[in-house]
Amino acid sequence: MVVEDMPGCCAGKVFYNLDNEYDNQHHAENISIRSLESREADLVKYIGGYKQFAFIMATTNSNQKDSEALLVKHGFRAVEQMPSKNHPELTITIWIRKNA
Repeated sequence: MVVEDMPGCCAGKVFYNLDNEYDNQHHAENISIRSLESREADLVKYIGGYKQFAFIMATTNSNQKDSEALLVKHGFRAVEQMPSKNHPELTITIWIRKNA
């Protein structure tokens, strides 16, 4: 999982590459998809560490069903879906979690 600042906004964070899928596709040498338990532990840790931010955004593609289920389980809501420009067979989903 990668966590970065929301560009141009001090109130948010962006989560992506939740399961190392991008690394696995582009750098195939010995990179494996992380276990569901490992991804969930990281997600919970990061959510807890970023409570001061108004929101957390995440991105997934249609191959990442397990990661999408984790996002739903931990309060994320899908807000937009669109076809991938680089991989027309995939759909990209943008997720938002509002921090209360």
